[in-house]
Amino acid sequence: MTAPAQGLTQAEADQRLEQFGPNSLATVKDRSVLRIFVGTLKEPMFLFMLSAAALYLVVGDLAEGVFLLLAASVSMGLVVFQDARSERALHALRELAAPHAHVIRDGQTRQLPADQLVPGDVIIPNPGERFPADADLISDHLLIMDEAVLTGESAPASKALGRDIALFSGTLVVSGEGLAVVTQTGAD
Repeated sequence: MTAPAQGLTQAEADQRLEQFGPNSLATVKDRSVLRIFVGTLKEPMFLFMLSAAALYLVVGDLAEGVFLLLAASVSMGLVVFQDARSERALHALRELAAPHAHVIRDGQTRQLPADQLVPGDVIIPNPGERFPADADLISDHLLIMDEAVLTGESAPASKALGRDIALFSGTLVVSGEGLAVVTQTGAD
């Protein structure tokens, strides 16, 4: 167990960084509109609609064939629009990850890039910041967290020793003070 007042030594942190890797999620490449379009075009429902439209056109029912092509085009446009919007939203969520953290190492408070956190690091939560890693609370003074990004619950969660000590990466520190020891980093 890490001594809260001292935190890890830099040597311990370096060894754990080597062992566990950086505190970052796997990078996901954003899909382009063209890739979304091609992916949507391969879906069975669209293939069925296009096949049915082609069949109508082959048998000479021009009105039905054109109507089905028009309906498929409108539907395709809506799906591509929604998926592209979702991609932008996911990209924005990935950008919300904490860029830095206040950590106790070698007995001193330091500000480090969040990807340098390792299990055992002692973090100081600061109001208004995203929490940088999964951790357990080891001391508190009225710590309030907004966990809506995980739970969908609009009411902030009160964290306290003896009842709810789990703090989660990506949640927002609303108010209060405390210390927490990192339990998991990255995609673990």
